[in-house]
Amino acid sequence: MSIEETKKVEVIHTSLEATLSCERDKIMKVEEALRTNALAIEKNLRDESHARHVLQVSVIICSAAQGSGYMEGTSLVVRTENTTLA
Repeated sequence: MSIEETKKVEVIHTSLEATLSCERDKIMKVEEALRTNALAIEKNLRDESHARHVLQVSVIICSAAQGSGYMEGTSLVVRTENTTLA
């Protein structure tokens, strides 16, 4: 292998290393964005599930109260960990 060929191979190698480094950086950014999105989706799911549960409890309590004639004309307040429905 001649000196010229060696230099060409070195240039190609350096170029490939730079390209690989850029691609790794892009992949790391995409992975971080995916992790962030996954965490946000999990939080939204927890929040929506909690809100649904609170609403279901409220409906059950209101239905029971109306069916018995108890609490007519009053507002119902249901308290949970983080939510108050009135």
